[in-house]
Amino acid sequence: MFLHNLGLGLLRRWYFVLAGVLLSAGACFLTWTVVPPSYQATSTAVLIPPSSLVGENGNPYLYMGGLDQVLTVLTVRLNSPEVAEPLIEGRGNAGFTVERDPTTPGPIMLITATGDSRGHAMQLLEDVVRTVPENLSVMQDQLRIPTFSRVEVMTVVQDEAPELMIKDQLRTLLAVLALCLGLTVLATAVLDRVMTAGKDRRGRRAGPAAEHLSLPVKLMRRKDALEPSSRIPRTTSGGRVGDAVELQGNEQELILPTLKAKNLT
Repeated sequence: MFLHNLGLGLLRRWYFVLAGVLLSAGACFLTWTVVPPSYQATSTAVLIPPSSLVGENGNPYLYMGGLDQVLTVLTVRLNSPEVAEPLIEGRGNAGFTVERDPTTPGPIMLITATGDSRGHAMQLLEDVVRTVPENLSVMQDQLRIPTFSRVEVMTVVQDEAPELMIKDQLRTLLAVLALCLGLTVLATAVLDRVMTAGKDRRGRRAGPAAEHLSLPVKLMRRKDALEPSSRIPRTTSGGRVGDAVELQGNEQELILPTLKAKNLT
């Protein structure tokens, strides 16, 4: 019932709905221009086991089973404020994440950098990739690991150009659109109720007066309290004096007694 009344109100005040839709379109266009798009660039790197484990003529890819722990510690360090804040300082909304690549087995990390322009995204990605071996060396320096037993990192693949990401724009745009349309429906329903209530009040005030003016003036047939007397003269049409005689068109004529003038002479 509520939805039915709401739909009827929206149809009655369609001009309010149209104005709200136009304002919503303007708000969405403004949001699309104000909220900038973001660009994303990625790179993947793999940890290489030390030469002491591989040997002089060994294959490093066959000895990656024990490097998952090293990868976990390295990603924690790269995402820490100590390392991340100097990299993103002064870059606006730029940011990056370093995590284990969920689509690939083995000690492979995924580096993702985002920025509000292509140049900012690519520059941040290159800076993060450059700091990965530096931080890996710092970790091993702290444990005084000899050179022949140190783990190394190698870049596998890196984007040459960032990818345009409009997910944030679309999310904000949909939120603004939903808010504007909701306010349009709410405002239209309130205005319709106020206008309908005002019209009903005016109709109630004008009702009694209009009903009074529209009532036809009728002459009702007089009912004598007493029994009709033969002394009451009758007219040529058969009616008595003082009675109301019905005419055509549901009209009535009141027959009044006539007085004879006395001869004073």
